[in-house]
Amino acid sequence: MFRATAAFLMGFMCFAGAAWAQASVPYTADPATLEGARREGKLVFYTTWIVDQLAQPMFSEFEKRFPGVKVEYVRGDSNQNLMRLLTEKRANATQGDVWSLSAGIGELHKAGGVARLDLPSAKEIPDQFKDQDGLWIATYTNVHAPAYNTDLVAAKDVPRTYEDLLDPKWKGKLVWKRGDLTGSTGFIANALLTFGEEKGVEYLKRLAGQNISFYGGSVRALMDNVIAGEYPLGLQMTNVHAALSAANGAPVQWLPISPVAMSATSIGISADAKHPNAARLFVDFVISRAGQTVMAENGYLPVHPGVPAKIPSLKPEQGGFTFNVIRPDYIDANQAKWAAIEKEIFK
Repeated sequence: MFRATAAFLMGFMCFAGAAWAQASVPYTADPATLEGARREGKLVFYTTWIVDQLAQPMFSEFEKRFPGVKVEYVRGDSNQNLMRLLTEKRANATQGDVWSLSAGIGELHKAGGVARLDLPSAKEIPDQFKDQDGLWIATYTNVHAPAYNTDLVAAKDVPRTYEDLLDPKWKGKLVWKRGDLTGSTGFIANALLTFGEEKGVEYLKRLAGQNISFYGGSVRALMDNVIAGEYPLGLQMTNVHAALSAANGAPVQWLPISPVAMSATSIGISADAKHPNAARLFVDFVISRAGQTVMAENGYLPVHPGVPAKIPSLKPEQGGFTFNVIRPDYIDANQAKWAAIEKEIFK
């Protein structure tokens, strides 16, 4: 596991090395927004981004382009950020100007905590990666698909379709993270979108007969266990994890079984932001071609159609696979149903 993790980190370091040469990618800020941002001097970002891999490169590039506008941040997972924002809103003491969330945006909106976005760069982002009412916009995507240990699974046995996962030879050999969009919940959501509600539930009942193992750690840690040979095949893995590890010699390969599940990490601005201009400037930069290039150079999958992934085959446009987008609003509306299906079928 140590070797697998080291290989993954080495891969990210290779990507990070190119992340600082972004000056050649043009970006023109709205003059009034820029002037207001410089008066405010900073913004506060409640972020889910991994600090060394994405946050620091993005902040460094932003601050280099806009001297005098600093980014202060608090790192937490999506639920922690949501709870912090809701608590501040209810106390009429909002501190976070900008936030990144994967779910719960509807709840924050109902509490009056979301500003509507009307940003120049948003016009370049496909509709499926932004809210029609401007509540959020995606910054990068994650592709979730099976991944297998190439030392344990022969080429002739590699599953190519979701039906192939029902083959008796896979009984007791599958694993996923429990109760998470990067695991069982996300797989259930994708099955229902792929097959429809009724046929999707029928498929999941058949899949339950494979005695899938549950894993309690992160999806990255689960990938390390697949690489180490603890499990032959993991479901709902993140394809960039597999690709970076494989590029550094790890025995792992991801499977673009179409349609894959694609989730989006979204960004937004608080309704009561203390630094609204700096917040708008930052979010607009992040979703611009320049900001999305920072994403790509650090190994993330940009949502901007004009910015390819560092490993092109990881994006559906270059990889030739189809996908279902698991949008934040869709998550808010259906998460309880997916949890109930998991509890009933996968006991």
